[in-house]
Amino acid sequence: MGDSFIIEENLTVLKERLNSFLGNEMNEEFLNRVFGLGKNYADWIISNR
Repeated sequence: MGDSFIIEENLTVLKERLNSFLGNEMNEEFLNRVFGLGKNYADWIISNR
């Protein structure tokens, strides 16, 4: 799942992560590698950005 992507205790870190994502700074390979997302989760969130 995408828990490690979207769940964060530090609000500043979460805001920076979401801004990077929305600014197209994260691709599917990066999301899978850094956050260990499930099989099709990275593709799904990117296509619904």
